[in-house]
Amino acid sequence: MIMGFALRMTGCWILVQSFCSVHGFQSVQPTLRTLHGRLRGREGLISSRCMATPTPSKSKLRLKTSLDMEFYHMPSREGQGNPPVIFLHGSFHGGWCWSDWMDLFARRGFASYAPSLRGTSGSPQREGVKSVQLSEHTEDILSFIDAVLPPDSPPPVLVGHSFGGMYAQKVLESRPTKFHSLILLCSVGPAGASGTVRRYIFSKPRLAWDIVQAFVLKKAGTDLDICRKIFFSQDNPPDEQVREYMQLFARDSVVGLDVGKAIKEFPSKTCRGEDGKADWLSVGPPVLVVGTRDDKVVDAPAVEETAEFYGCEAKFLPGAHEIMLEDTWKENAEFVVDWIEKVGAGK
Repeated sequence: MIMGFALRMTGCWILVQSFCSVHGFQSVQPTLRTLHGRLRGREGLISSRCMATPTPSKSKLRLKTSLDMEFYHMPSREGQGNPPVIFLHGSFHGGWCWSDWMDLFARRGFASYAPSLRGTSGSPQREGVKSVQLSEHTEDILSFIDAVLPPDSPPPVLVGHSFGGMYAQKVLESRPTKFHSLILLCSVGPAGASGTVRRYIFSKPRLAWDIVQAFVLKKAGTDLDICRKIFFSQDNPPDEQVREYMQLFARDSVVGLDVGKAIKEFPSKTCRGEDGKADWLSVGPPVLVVGTRDDKVVDAPAVEETAEFYGCEAKFLPGAHEIMLEDTWKENAEFVVDWIEKVGAGK
């Protein structure tokens, strides 16, 4: 029995090591069922609380990197002058996940863009290619920003969630003087998620195994209990809504990163200064690092480690990993907009 447990945990460790580096692996795209009477917003899968919410427009853009990128756009509804906002999603997601936030930002005077990144159903990888390079994501995002923002645009705000936060870190690393600010939400840190995994594998092995099931075995798109436990809070949103999200998670987890190469390109390997912090802090923009109190994917120590690397104080908001999709989304989005406005006012 002991030997069997040890072997199982060894296998779990190997799988979780893969997960901790990237949150994406190849999967088979399932067929989506039709949701009668709910075909609006978020690819037609939107909760009743948002039925009256204006939805972002969806478009396609051919990038210089040869990717046909899907993206969502919401113009400002309260005048001009604020910096545009670029929202970057993480694994199992597409640009659709930012719909509520984009509407709130528009009402607060911010235009925003949310691309669906390479390997999602909206922006498929080249035929026959089974993975995405971290450098490809970085180049795609930079090409997208150059294409959608006019030359006289104010420097944009860069917002990344989960592994989208890793992409945001790499984008800013390449152009540290060209952004208004960097906001990392429940983000994978500059060294990946190895610290969280080490903590879980010894202190919470069951949770470690559930994470493996969610990401590596793709059960976040097929198993309600696993999806809720890893992504959402225990009591919100309701199961019906989680099931709708699961369909999108399954569809948008088509292609993942090249794990081995990505590890070598993490910010902790490419821009760590002698003081242990990012070497561009003296010339770069302000950074906000946000975690949530019940996040199973990026735990509190990981959020603190990321904040330390970027020379700021970690902030913690209500909810779990899905900071944009839970019932607390509005409170969390308002907190972020308030912070951006304070930065703009020099406070």
